Amino acid sequence: MHAEVRAWIFTIDILFVNLMRCHMKSLFSRQLRIWAALGLSLMCLLGMSATHASEAEKESPDIVYTQSNIANANENTILGFYRKKNGALTPIPGSPYLTGGTGIVDPTFTIASLDGDLPILINSEKTLLFAVNAGSNSIAVFHILPKGLLSPVKGSPFPSGGVNPISLALADDFLYVVNKNRDPLHPAAEAVGSLPNYSVFLVTAKGRLVPVENSTIQAPYGSSPAQFITSRDDKFAFTGELFGGVIRAFKILPSGRLEQSPNSPVTLSHELAGTPAAPVAM
Repeated sequence: MHAEVRAWIFTIDILFVNLMRCHMKSLFSRQLRIWAALGLSLMCLLGMSATHASEAEKESPDIVYTQSNIANANENTILGFYRKKNGALTPIPGSPYLTGGTGIVDPTFTIASLDGDLPILINSEKTLLFAVNAGSNSIAVFHILPKGLLSPVKGSPFPSGGVNPISLALADDFLYVVNKNRDPLHPAAEAVGSLPNYSVFLVTAKGRLVPVENSTIQAPYGSSPAQFITSRDDKFAFTGELFGGVIRAFKILPSGRLEQSPNSPVTLSHELAGTPAAPVAM
């Protein structure tokens, strides 16, 4: 009896072990199926992400914009190009785009008439492009459409607030314009009856330019301001006046207006062989 009992117990043990093995195998197989399904789903998600990224890259190609500065009446244009990975440029469909204004050309190549920086500017959201019409005293504004195409903002171009706009800067929702005051018809000479200035505009949600009341700051006649830049935190601004030999510093107020710093303008006293300093870039 004892031997028979032991045999039965041994048989039951074997059956129990086999049953447990089958159960564990079933569980393991089920887990494998679950993990395989999860892995497949993850691969699909990654694949979709890669596809979306690829589509996004196609929608946002690298783009280069430049200005023709054509001096014929209302023939100034913005030219756009796609930049390939090897640096090759191909024109954007619809380019060039008319700015609705006129560029400026000085056959004598007088430095004062051509010196300037940032005549074209794009906002941080990459939705708006601004460009000067230096020969017709206006600022062109374009909507940047998908794939870099441009469409004029309603009402563009807008008056620049002075004569001969040459440089642009943005701080928050405000556009700053340097009006150099060279005579558009005779760029080698100063315009008569006006002064160089720094003008301020509010950029509306639709891209229109609205002058900020009592914001224009005039510079001395013949000073030839060349550039306007803002600090990274959009709290300060700086400009150099080529023939004035000075640098000006401003605090940008919440209204967009400019408040000149206590020791501004700073005169550059350095001379070389009797030639005074002439700030042209910052």
